[in-house]
Amino acid sequence: MVKVGIIGVGTVSQMMHLPILSGLHDLYQITAVSDVSPTQLKHIAETYRAKAYADPYMLVKAPDVDAVFICSPDQYHADYALAAIEAGKHVFVEKPVTLCIEDLEKLIAAEKAHPELVCMVGYMRRYSQGFLKCKELLASDDRKIEYMRFRDIILEGDFFMDQTRPPIYAATSLTRSRRKVPPAAGIRSLARLATIARISSAPLM
Repeated sequence: MVKVGIIGVGTVSQMMHLPILSGLHDLYQITAVSDVSPTQLKHIAETYRAKAYADPYMLVKAPDVDAVFICSPDQYHADYALAAIEAGKHVFVEKPVTLCIEDLEKLIAAEKAHPELVCMVGYMRRYSQGFLKCKELLASDDRKIEYMRFRDIILEGDFFMDQTRPPIYAATSLTRSRRKVPPAAGIRSLARLATIARISSAPLM
């Protein structure tokens, strides 16, 4: 069981990460959340029975957090990811991982200094069937590629999401009743934290 702390509980977290992790309850437990909005933080902490942290740097130091999901505004990604790595936590950071090459180099150095940790940038298209098929085709053909086009639907709308997986339920902290939370697209790669690519080997563009 991987105990997860999430920094930033805005739209992406609420539509994707929180319900998916909650649905994979045999693999993950959401133990801590942090956000700049007190009301948002309180609501999410109560919904997922997690401890609320106003200070994200306290979250990364929490003993009941094994992995940190960084879903904060872009300008804070580098600082939070570095703090999490230095605290000995596995890291999933939303793209862009950093806003400058200097910060990225610091993260790569930190990740290399901690080979026991799994660090991933959230390039979810890495696991898309279309992109995987393209990679397979490119590997089998040495002709020069001058133009490529991918057509895909990336939309978190209910019409599409309701077709990908059923609604997920999370118990509330007070009633332990089953409470409906938003459905989310099935990003299965989140279930395989131990096999995902590391920051140092991930394509950046």
